[in-house]
Amino acid sequence: NNFIISSRRADNVRELLLEQGINKKNISVHAHGSTSKFNKHLSTKHSLSDQEENYSLNRRVSILTD
Repeated sequence: NNFIISSRRADNVRELLLEQGINKKNISVHAHGSTSKFNKHLSTKHSLSDQEENYSLNRRVSILTD
C-alpha cells in the first residue's frame, strides 16, 4: 500500500531529524501515498526504465523550514 510506504518514509525522516537534535515540536510529518504525485503523467507506453525513473520522482520527502 502506497500510504503505508509513504508513512514509513516520513517516520524514518522524522527519526533522523530527532537524532540530529531537531526539537520534536518543530517537526510535522504528513504522508500522502499516491495522492500527491510529483509526476502525474506516467504512462505505460514509456519503456520500463523510463517508468521506473518517473516512479522514483514520486518517492520523495519534502522538508520545509521557516
